[in-house]
Formats: sequence, structure tokens, C-alpha cells
Amino acid sequence: MKAFVFFLFCSVTSFAQSSPKFISGKVKDNRNEVIPGATVRLLNVIDSTMIKGEIADGKGEFKFNNLPDGVYILAITAVGQKKYLSIPLSVDEHHRQIVLPAIVMSAAQIPVCRR
Repeated sequence: MKAFVFFLFCSVTSFAQSSPKFISGKVKDNRNEVIPGATVRLLNVIDSTMIKGEIADGKGEFKFNNLPDGVYILAITAVGQKKYLSIPLSVDEHHRQIVLPAIVMSAAQIPVCRR
């Protein structure tokens, strides 16, 4: 019986350590409305190369799954909004699942054309 309990404990421990690494969040505008269709790019912080890209769903949500350890930034664009760049986000053994608070994008200023 002790062997079974030990095996069960080891299985649960190894499962907990192998949980997937991800970054997720929700994109909103400055009126607190979600922005479906926003383009969310996950970039390597060192050289800004794109690691993955997502389109925010109908609820403005996105998720980057199965990430390797690294430091990333998010670059988010949407029609009528200023480009958003996040602070560096570290994914590692201590930061496996990063769920960001709502990302609020600012409205882009439309240039005035004079005749």
C-alpha cells in the first residue's frame, strides 16, 4: 500500500511540473469594449523576431501555448488603435502560466486634412 501511495504522489508531482507554459490575455479599447480581431504577436525580446502570432477572438482573448523558456514582448495592433508593446514577460520554470490583466489600447489620433 505504501508503494502505491508513493507512486501516486510521484505521478501527481511530475504532472504538476509538466504543466504547459503559456501567455494569455484580453484586448480592450479605452471604452472598456473588447477588440475582436486584434493582431497579437509574440516577439523575442532580444532581437524582436516573431515567435508566434494570434488574432484575438470574438471576446478579445488570445493565448500562446506550449512556449519554450524565454523572455518575450507582446506587440498588439488593431484598426483605429495605437500600437501596444508590453513590458518583457519571462516564461520559465517559476513563471509557467502568465495570465495578463486586460490590455487597454489607446485610440489612434486621426490626422486632420486641411484644404
